Amino acid sequence: MQENNNFLRLDEVRERFSRRLKQLRTMAGLTQQDLADLLSVNRAYISMLENGDLPSIETLCQLANIFQCSTDYLLGFDRRRRAIYETEVPVIDGYRVGKPLEVQNVVGSVIVHKGLKADFGITIKHNWYTSNGILRGDVVLIRFSNRISERTNMVFAQTTHSVRPRIFFIQHNENGSISLIRPRGRPEAAEPEVVSINDPGVKIVGVPVGIIRMFAGKRQKGEEE
Repeated sequence: MQENNNFLRLDEVRERFSRRLKQLRTMAGLTQQDLADLLSVNRAYISMLENGDLPSIETLCQLANIFQCSTDYLLGFDRRRRAIYETEVPVIDGYRVGKPLEVQNVVGSVIVHKGLKADFGITIKHNWYTSNGILRGDVVLIRFSNRISERTNMVFAQTTHSVRPRIFFIQHNENGSISLIRPRGRPEAAEPEVVSINDPGVKIVGVPVGIIRMFAGKRQKGEEE
C-alpha cells in the first residue's frame, strides 16, 4: 500500500508513528524496557507510544538519535530513513564541577540530533549499570539542569562520597522522599551508594537526555584506532 504523505489526519500520524517505533525497536533488538532505559522513562510510557500516543518534541528527537533516522520518518511523513545530525557534543572524561566546558578534559565528540540539546557526553567505562540498560562504552548525553520531573529516572550528580559527579538512578519512595542510587560494582560484590536527594552534600549537575550506543565500527571523533 502506497503512503500518501500530502495530507495526514492526526489518527494516521499516530498509527504510522506507533507502527514505525515498534518496527525500529524490534529491528534493533530492544525490548520496551531497553528503550525506556535509553530514554530515561518507564516501560509503560513506551507501551503508550506503541499504542497510539505521540511523544513530546524532546522524546521524538531522542528516538531519532537512537534509531539514526529523521523525525519525519518516525512520524510517517517520509518513507526514506535518513539521519539528520547537526550538533557536535564534546565527550568529557572526569567532569569537574564549577569548571566551564572549555577547560574540561575533552577526549572526543559525538554528533547528535540537533533537537536533543545536550551540553556534553560521558563514556561509561564499566559494567555496573547493565541491569539498568546502560552498557560499557555507551555515551550518556547530559544537559545542564537541576530540575527533576516525575519522568526523570537518572541524574548526573556529585555527593560527599564522590570526587567527581556520577550517574545516579532516582528512586521514588513510598513516603514521598527521593533517593539517589549508584551501583558500585557488580550487584553481588558491593552495596550501592544510596543518598537522599535532599542531602546537603548532593549537587545535581545535569540530567541525561539520551544515550548513544557505540556499536562496532562506530567511533567517537578523536578516539584512537
